[in-house]
Amino acid sequence: GARLGGCSAVVFLSPSGQVLDGAGRAALADYVASGGGFCGVHAASTAEPDWPFYAELVGARFTRHPEVQQARVRVEDGAHPATAHLGPTWTLTDEWYDFDRDPRGGGARVLLSVEEDTYRGGGMGPGHPLAWCRDVGAGRSFYTALGHPSSAYADPEFRTHLLGGIRYAAAW
Repeated sequence: GARLGGCSAVVFLSPSGQVLDGAGRAALADYVASGGGFCGVHAASTAEPDWPFYAELVGARFTRHPEVQQARVRVEDGAHPATAHLGPTWTLTDEWYDFDRDPRGGGARVLLSVEEDTYRGGGMGPGHPLAWCRDVGAGRSFYTALGHPSSAYADPEFRTHLLGGIRYAAAW
């Protein structure tokens, strides 16, 4: 973890597949275990598919998505820095991920869910998780499934959501 010791948080911005070698995996696991922060964005839930620690770190794995379309997001926890700027719902266009599990079962605090009756092709049912946070060891993890379209990064509400997640992970 020495190489990450000066970092406030590690951000995985939509990587997929295996992105770390053995030394990188050990450094990230040690960093988080000793209090470091992790922020995963969108496709980060597809990365490191054969590393069990990473699945625990992210909280759930991507399984499928329908086409990009507009949907309504429900703010489940408006007290978090990633959601405090939002009203009770938020309508936007993105790629709506389904996951292999509900991260609530692993102790995650779900911040946003997507209302499946507002788009076509959802497969998780009511309370479909979209963004969450949790403690991992002595560290913190934040994940948001939002962020597929490049236009999202021009949206002040999305940027504030992402910054709040990074600040949470970094304990700022």
